[in-house]
Amino acid sequence: MSITDERLVDWRQSLTFHLTSLKGICILAVVAIHVTGYFQDFPAFNYVSGSLVCVNTLSRFAVPIFVLLSGFYLSLNSRNERPLALYRRAAKFLAVPYVIYSLVYTVAFYLPGVDPRTFPRMFVRHLLLGTAGYHLGFMLLILELYAVHPFLRRWYRAIDHKGAFVLLVFCLQIIWRSSRELCAPSDARWLEVVLAGIKWVSHLGYFVAGYYLHDHADLVGKVLGRARWIAAGAGLWMLSAGSIAVYWGVLLAGDIPFRQTAHPELILWLFEPVLSAGAFAVMVKWVWSRAPNSSRCRRLFHTFGLYAYGVYYLHPLVLLLLSSFLGRFSLLHPDAAPFYAIVLPSCCLFSLYAAKTLAKFPFGRYLT
Repeated sequence: MSITDERLVDWRQSLTFHLTSLKGICILAVVAIHVTGYFQDFPAFNYVSGSLVCVNTLSRFAVPIFVLLSGFYLSLNSRNERPLALYRRAAKFLAVPYVIYSLVYTVAFYLPGVDPRTFPRMFVRHLLLGTAGYHLGFMLLILELYAVHPFLRRWYRAIDHKGAFVLLVFCLQIIWRSSRELCAPSDARWLEVVLAGIKWVSHLGYFVAGYYLHDHADLVGKVLGRARWIAAGAGLWMLSAGSIAVYWGVLLAGDIPFRQTAHPELILWLFEPVLSAGAFAVMVKWVWSRAPNSSRCRRLFHTFGLYAYGVYYLHPLVLLLLSSFLGRFSLLHPDAAPFYAIVLPSCCLFSLYAAKTLAKFPFGRYLT
């Protein structure tokens, strides 16, 4: 359904209304990325690994759009520009669960076989770098963005040419991520640790784009209301994801294992902004549509959005348990297509159920 001139007046309110559903779509895409990430362990390229690569690359909009929506959300209330007020709220619902889950994953993944006397130092290191679980770097990223938001937002509002500034920040983001990918580790270990712990610069363009989305909602809504722009967005999404998939497919078909190839994610950093912009246009068009059964899907996505952080924190444990169970009792392994037909929807639903169950316990809402 197209966006009428009347709806342009309250386009920001419409996006705010669907914000939770959009976040739910992003969280489901994150789960898809991690489930299909097994392709990196395939010894050779085949139809299973090729399919996984396609799904993985198509889902790569998840973190960028979630960060963009976070910038948009924080811009809705000027109180978020007061550091102490924002930090108090973020501490309860972001920092506390991050510390708890970092402890859980450090114990689960690193404690066995390690001298208990070194555990406190190891835990602090994982906490500062977001490495206790392979997914916790994202939560450290969100915490850092919340920390800089009060100052960044006020600085952004003082800039005259905001569109040019957003493009400049995207260039900075790409340079930062590419240099971190290409440069060899520094001999100064303290410097290496400090740089590894700075997550927010790597997604700063998306976060500032959320500011632009908030302040220029009418312009963005007008663009997304035109069918040709939605078609262009879908084309960019498919073309960008396909380019990454082809490159990764070539690496998989080579003689060197994918994980040992040089800089496999460099192409992702370059194509990701275009891929995410195209996916965002399609997502917004869909959540506004009145297609049959779309309302039922929106309710499902809304539920996932409500428990987005809980699903994000818990899904690696659910994925590990599902993989172990299937491998032991059904002889299904990650090299078989039926494995993913079972694991992907099951991981999403069980993670949601676990988050909803945990939320019913005292203080459980702080963990979901």
